[in-house]
Amino acid sequence: MANKLRVGLIGCGGIMYGHVQRLLSTGKVDIVAMMDPIAEHIARHKAAAPAIKDAAEFKDYKKLLAAPLDAVCIASPHVPHANQIVDSLKAGLHVLCEKPMVTSIADAKRVLAAEKKSKKVLLLSYQRHYHQIFRYLRRVAKSGQLGEIQFIQALQCQDWKRGVGGTWRQDPKIGGFGQILDSGAHLLDILMWTMDLRVTEVSAFMDNCETRVDINSAVAAKFSCGAVGNISIIGNAATWWEDITVGGSEETIFIRNGQLQHKAGRSGEMITVAGGEISSPDHNFVDCILNKAENMSPSLSGLRVIELVESAAKSSKAKGKPVRVPYTKA
Repeated sequence: MANKLRVGLIGCGGIMYGHVQRLLSTGKVDIVAMMDPIAEHIARHKAAAPAIKDAAEFKDYKKLLAAPLDAVCIASPHVPHANQIVDSLKAGLHVLCEKPMVTSIADAKRVLAAEKKSKKVLLLSYQRHYHQIFRYLRRVAKSGQLGEIQFIQALQCQDWKRGVGGTWRQDPKIGGFGQILDSGAHLLDILMWTMDLRVTEVSAFMDNCETRVDINSAVAAKFSCGAVGNISIIGNAATWWEDITVGGSEETIFIRNGQLQHKAGRSGEMITVAGGEISSPDHNFVDCILNKAENMSPSLSGLRVIELVESAAKSSKAKGKPVRVPYTKA
C-alpha cells in the first residue's frame, strides 16, 4: 500500500461531492481514478476539487478496477451496486458504498459472501450511525434503562416524487424501488441499528401515485423484541418532516426533526439531547482500513434493510397480507 490510500470513484453524480471532500479531509487519501459514463460529471468534480484534477478517467468501472488502487467509493445508481461491490472485493479492494447496498435479498447474499471471502472492509454510507442523537438512542436502548421496548413509530415526509421526478430514481430498472429504499432506507436502517432489532413481520400498503415505483408506504411491523409499531414513508408530501418514537415500559424517547427528547422515567424530567455529527462514514472507512477501527455501518445494515423492503413490497402486492420477514445470517 502507498503512503496514502489510493481511492477510485465509481459514479460521479451530485452525492459524490461530499465523499470527495470528506475523503480528502482525512489527509490519508489520494483520489487517483474516477468512473462515470458522462464525462461532464467527472469534469465538474475536478473543477470543484483541484486536488483530483489528475485522476485517471474511465467510462467502465471494470477498467477502473484494473488501475492501481487500494479502495473504491461507489455512488452509482442503486441496481448496479451489487455487481460493483462484488467485483471490487474480488479485485482486492476495500469498498465504501452509498445506500442502499443492494436492491434484492439475493444480491445481499452475494455481496456478504464476497465480503467474507475477500476479508476487505465493506462500509455503507449510513451517516446517521455517526450522528450524536442516534448514538445516544443506541446507547440508551442497549443499557436497558428504557425497560421493555413495546412500541416503535417512525414517520418520514419528503417531496420526493416531485423532487426526483424524471430521474433514474423513479425507474425500477435502475433504482430498484422508490422512496422506501431511497431516502426511506435511512429511516428503516436507523430504527433497527439503534435498538439492535430486526423486523420479523409486516403488513404493508404502498401507493405509487401514478409513477412506476413506490411513493407512499404504510407499514405495520412486529419487531424481534416483541414490540409492535408502524413505519410511514410519505414521498408526496408538501413539506419535509421526520420523527421517531420509542416507547419503553419505563422510559420514552422522542426524536422530532433532529431533536431528541428523553423522558427519563414516569416521574422523571424530560431531557433534551443536542444533535450534530461526531464523525462520518468516509472517516470511519479510512480508519477501518488503516487503524483496524470498528466498522460502524457494516454490510449487515444493508442486508436487514432489503429484507424489510422486499417483505413490505410482497405484503403490499398481496393487499396487506402479513408477511414474515426472512432472516439471513450474516
